Amino acid sequence: MIVFPPQPDPAYYYGFVYFRQVKDSDIRRGYFQKSVVLLTRLPYITFFNFIIQRIAPEYFTHGLASLEAACGNMNQWPPPRPGQQLHLPILGQIIYVRLPTKSDKPAARDGEGPVIKKSSSVVVIPSVHDLNLHQALQPVLNNFEMIWELVITNEPIVVMGPSPTLCANTVQALVSLLHPLKYASDFRPFFTIHDSEFKHYTTRTQAPPRVILGVTNPFFTKTLDHWPHVIKLGEISSSNPGIYSGLF
Repeated sequence: MIVFPPQPDPAYYYGFVYFRQVKDSDIRRGYFQKSVVLLTRLPYITFFNFIIQRIAPEYFTHGLASLEAACGNMNQWPPPRPGQQLHLPILGQIIYVRLPTKSDKPAARDGEGPVIKKSSSVVVIPSVHDLNLHQALQPVLNNFEMIWELVITNEPIVVMGPSPTLCANTVQALVSLLHPLKYASDFRPFFTIHDSEFKHYTTRTQAPPRVILGVTNPFFTKTLDHWPHVIKLGEISSSNPGIYSGLF
């Protein structure tokens, strides 16, 4: 359970992406594809997931003017300070959020998403950063102790799943298992073949680096088959909805 927000790491950015794909016969591939990406050094997963889901649909509906309005709102936000209750305007809504402190006790609502109260113009976010660890790690709970040992010993781990969201949440959950200790190695919640370090991570001439990767491209099934620890996540089976693929 994370009680207070992790500190920003100046060496990394966190990216939150809203992707839209719409059929369009006028385009060669048959689809219009576009993404809105929010970059920040603040590791507030729950908070920024809500923000990107708020501003991206407005952009696709109203264009750049909505992004300019959202940026104008965010420029008015005060710096984050633990223990401070913040009222943050964003595109006609007010977000109520409080950054916890080290002395706070775990909240009863930790890990849940934003809660809308009183009216659609008021949103209360119980936690800026916590993931629902039980939900994120449900597919591999039977191997929980083994996975915890792999994470704390900085073993190379690749998480393969059907969607970026599923992979990213799982990787973030794995890293969070060590709290209050800081995960000492690198981690990539969503890694693609276009990454500049693709060759470094897929080479067979040396041992896999001590990193946790989240991937969705089936191509990685072959290129990373030499990695010692692979977590495979699958869609819930229609015939047996409680069964997922697990640790391989």
